[in-house]
Amino acid sequence: MTGFSVAAGGLFTYFDFVNAKNQPFVGGSVAGDSDDVEQRFNINIGYYF
Repeated sequence: MTGFSVAAGGLFTYFDFVNAKNQPFVGGSVAGDSDDVEQRFNINIGYYF
């Protein structure tokens, strides 16, 4: 996983990219029965007041 975050005032944003095999949070199976590599690009934007 690689990523970065940006904060300015009350705005907080992070971006990350996950490349994994057999990870359920990315779309794989925890059973380890797949050779597929899954990827996910995630953007999270929050405003704190």
